[in-house]
Amino acid sequence: MLAAGQSWRFRSHDGETASRLVIGAILAFETAERVVCVSMITPEQAATEPEERPGTIAFLPLSEAAFRATVTEIDGTGEPADGFSAEFEIWRGDPRGLSVFTVPFDGSLDRLIARQMEAIVSERLPSAE
Repeated sequence: MLAAGQSWRFRSHDGETASRLVIGAILAFETAERVVCVSMITPEQAATEPEERPGTIAFLPLSEAAFRATVTEIDGTGEPADGFSAEFEIWRGDPRGLSVFTVPFDGSLDRLIARQMEAIVSERLPSAE
C-alpha cells in the first residue's frame, strides 16, 4: 500500500542508485486514477563530480500507473525535498487543471517531458489501419 513518507528506489537511466523518490502526497479522485506526488532526493555523495549529480526535484506529480512502472522497491521512509509543499500548492491551484505525468520517470526531467509529449502526440494521431 502506498503512503506519504515512503522512500522508493527507482529505475535510473544512467544506473545511478543513490537517488530515491519520496512520496509527499497521494490524491484520490472518483473518476480518475490516483496521483502520487513525489520528490526525487539525491544525496550529495551520489556522484564523484558535482556536474554528474542529478539535481533534487522538489515536486513531481505521477499517475499511480507511472509511479508503479518507475519504482523497483521500497527503501524505508523519508521527507520530501524542501519546496515540495509550496510547489504542491501552486500545482493544486493551477486554473488549467492538475497536470500529471503518465509515463515512467528515470531520473531525468528532460526525458520525462519528451516521453510525455510523445505519448500525447501518439494518442492524438489517427491509427494507420
